[in-house]
Amino acid sequence: MFLTLKSVHGEYRFSALNMPPAENSAETGGHITGLQMCDYMETFYSKFLKDKVNFRFEEEILSITRNAAGLWEVKVQDVHKGKERVYQFSRIIVATGV
Repeated sequence: MFLTLKSVHGEYRFSALNMPPAENSAETGGHITGLQMCDYMETFYSKFLKDKVNFRFEEEILSITRNAAGLWEVKVQDVHKGKERVYQFSRIIVATGV
């Protein structure tokens, strides 16, 4: 599902799903639009992730650490109830936008 490249700067993974060409490239500076990105993410989800992931909403991330086993521990708090919980993942994605 992914192509992985490693370099001195870290690990980069590229999706098996090609990005669409940028519409109105002159207006967007060569970037795809928000609607195109939304369509891409929905297509990616349908093709690769459907029935394999569990989305969580209305939880604030309090901390992200790595445990002794090498797993990422993500501590979150429910924004309405205040209850804290810790999830463990082998990989995480930090996506901050452009």
